Amino acid sequence: MSTPSRAALQPVVWRGRAMGADATITLYHSRPGIAQKLLARCQALVASLENQLSLFQPASALCRLNRDGALDGAPRALLDVLRMASDIHQSTDGAFDVTVQP
Repeated sequence: MSTPSRAALQPVVWRGRAMGADATITLYHSRPGIAQKLLARCQALVASLENQLSLFQPASALCRLNRDGALDGAPRALLDVLRMASDIHQSTDGAFDVTVQP
């Protein structure tokens, strides 16, 4: 099976907002329909992470945690990020502090 030439690869682009900033995802594939399906999966992942981690969506898990001081049934991505932040906090002797938000 040969690799398609660069000219045969067609860009499929999504532009939107992620974590309060402009964002772009560009996929190149010789079959645009496949790229569109992959791009839809990427968009779903971005939306899921926004719902968990965004400081710009009042209903996100992170905003609810900051607002309420506790969160029952925290989503996996938020727990993973908080564990990583705790590890970095410890390894930097507190120089990195994830608790800067109110």
